[in-house]
Amino acid sequence: MIIAGRAYFKSDATIRTLARLPGWSWIGMLAFTPRSIRDWLYDRIARNRYSLFGRTETCLVPDPAIAGRFVSADESRDAP
Repeated sequence: MIIAGRAYFKSDATIRTLARLPGWSWIGMLAFTPRSIRDWLYDRIARNRYSLFGRTETCLVPDPAIAGRFVSADESRDAP
């Protein structure tokens, strides 16, 4: 994830992304946890993501009503 020209990786990117969602601003407190612990947990979840969250054979192709809820590539460049 890149914000204001700065790249964020692993748990830092996850925390920054979730903190920008409505109702998730509290997750920013996790940034005070040592990065080594956060990244260790991030790696465990990433390694086991299919068993934790499942896997589908096809990708979602949103219909026009749902597609309007996604940020396009042009809009994401203007985001702060």
